[in-house]
Formats: sequence, structure tokens, C-alpha cells
Amino acid sequence: MAVFHDGRAFVAPGGAAGLAAGSGWLPVALSGPGRMPSGAFVWSATSSPDGRQVAAIVRPSDAGSPSALVLIQADQGQREILPLGDESEGVPPA
Repeated sequence: MAVFHDGRAFVAPGGAAGLAAGSGWLPVALSGPGRMPSGAFVWSATSSPDGRQVAAIVRPSDAGSPSALVLIQADQGQREILPLGDESEGVPPA
């Protein structure tokens, strides 16, 4: 799964093997609460063993601004963006 700074997400069916076979990336139509921090980029994404859920930290380019935790359920087209505490950069999700 790939998540862009504007909140769009894409999934590669079959993972790396699917990409190598030419299946490409498919957009995931996400809906849900929360907003991405302004000018944010996504880092430290972790997926569930089945690949249907992804958790990532979203961090604004201004490190003094709060970050957020993004939770995505690709199979359900749901996402939730949870703001982290002020000036928190977040840690990799487990």
C-alpha cells in the first residue's frame, strides 16, 4: 500500500510479486474522520500480516507542528487520522 501526502492511497494486488507481474497499483477510495496535517509526508508505515490494514505516522514538514497516526483498512475503504500531541513526531506503529 502507498499513501500520499494528500491522503490518497493505492494498493498493489499481490504485493511485490503482483507488481513484478504487471498488475500495477489500484486506487483505494478512502473515507473517514480526520485531516492530514498541512504539508505532511507519510513515514514508518506498517501493515498487518494479511495486508488489509496499514498504520503510519504522518508528519508535517514543519517538525514543530503535531503529527498524526493514520489507520487504513484497505478492504473496507476506511481511514482514520488521529492527531498526536503537540510537537510530537510519533514513533513507528506496531
